[in-house]
Amino acid sequence: MPDEAVLDAPSVDTGAIDTGSTDTSTVTSTGAEDTSTDTSTIDNGDSPQSGETGHLRGAELYRAVKEKLRAAGLSPAEQRSLRNAIHIAAKADEASGGDFAAYQSQREAYSQLAFEGEETLTPEDLVATVRGDREQLQAILSDIQSGAPRLLDEMVTDNPESFKSLVPQAMDRLAELDNERFSNYVAKSATNYLQSQGMDVNFALLDAFLPSIPDFPGKNQFIDALQKVYSTFGGLKTLAAKQIGAPTLSPAQNGTQNGTQSGDLDAREQNVLRMEWNQTAGGANIKLRDAEMTRAAAARKVTLTEAEKSEIKSAVREEFETRLAANRNYGDAMRGYLRNKNQRAYNDRAESEGKKLLPSIVARHTNAVIDKRTAAATARTSTNGNGNGTRAVTTSRTTVDGSVQWLSSSPKSVGKQVDFMRTSNAMLNRGEAYLRGEKGLFKWKVKSALTQ
Repeated sequence: MPDEAVLDAPSVDTGAIDTGSTDTSTVTSTGAEDTSTDTSTIDNGDSPQSGETGHLRGAELYRAVKEKLRAAGLSPAEQRSLRNAIHIAAKADEASGGDFAAYQSQREAYSQLAFEGEETLTPEDLVATVRGDREQLQAILSDIQSGAPRLLDEMVTDNPESFKSLVPQAMDRLAELDNERFSNYVAKSATNYLQSQGMDVNFALLDAFLPSIPDFPGKNQFIDALQKVYSTFGGLKTLAAKQIGAPTLSPAQNGTQNGTQSGDLDAREQNVLRMEWNQTAGGANIKLRDAEMTRAAAARKVTLTEAEKSEIKSAVREEFETRLAANRNYGDAMRGYLRNKNQRAYNDRAESEGKKLLPSIVARHTNAVIDKRTAAATARTSTNGNGNGTRAVTTSRTTVDGSVQWLSSSPKSVGKQVDFMRTSNAMLNRGEAYLRGEKGLFKWKVKSALTQ
């Protein structure tokens, strides 16, 4: 089989075509050149017809026709091209299992697994991502079945605002499902609060002075009412003191709970791996951030100071991380890459998210810092121009690209709703927020304790 490598990797064009025999795994005959498997007359169709059998493929087909091609006067380049086409067709037939339509359908099914930003992933990477998502979902379901506190920890860390919204709803459902357990919990909270306010001491004082209270109209009713208050507080303490055991779990759930310890170990290992990978994954986004900051400043013909650069970088990092944390699909995909040790896909996804989000984020915060400098300069100029030294009032504006939009007061005061999926607590504290149904960043003057 001297020419087997020729079919696997076509040789460089030298102007001549080899005449040696070839053989590959696609050969289905016993070794003899037998072209008489189908003696029927060929039809006039330009495409394969249904029901046809006995086709020659690969090296077997080329051996059967190469002398005829040479005799027909084809050039060596044409013969090599035909041989290469026959080789490719044989490989495609082998890869598709003889059903190319089913093969195409399978590839299209893989492409449907891709979310936004994952269009360039290979089918293998998509499968790894989907498997990671399934493992993540299975872990969540296991935590739910076993009542593992890790699920709550993840919710508090990843989606604190959603957690605050879900907990009251969960307590309402607990009151319906197990009112005794719900009442016990509420009673403990209420009792702890009343005791922290010194109610036991106050009741003791009332008991001490009640006998010495002189008679007056309605004294008996007053004593009855006071006794009811005593009784209510005592009942609350009794309810709070009741010991209610943990819900009984099935053997399968107990097994899941016992596996929580090993799951926590895996989570810690993934956190270490995440920190290692982030050292390289964040490099491209840092370069993009700095480039966009320089470009935005150059467009305004401004040279940023080091303090301004630090302020912009801090604001960009905070908003970028907040928006990534709000993107559940992104978080699930990155955790899947960590579990499957797919660092290349991890880096690619991080860079892809940076390309989508960072240009607008950096431009917005860069322009906001430049606007602040301009406003301060205008205020100084107006102050120097006033004979009485009164500070001029400057009106904040919306920049051309919509990078900063000012509100006269806090969003709630002007009838707006904060989009907490994109806004962090630190942003609110300094008077910045994204609003529901609105584009761009909004700011307002935060009133301090001295100006309220």
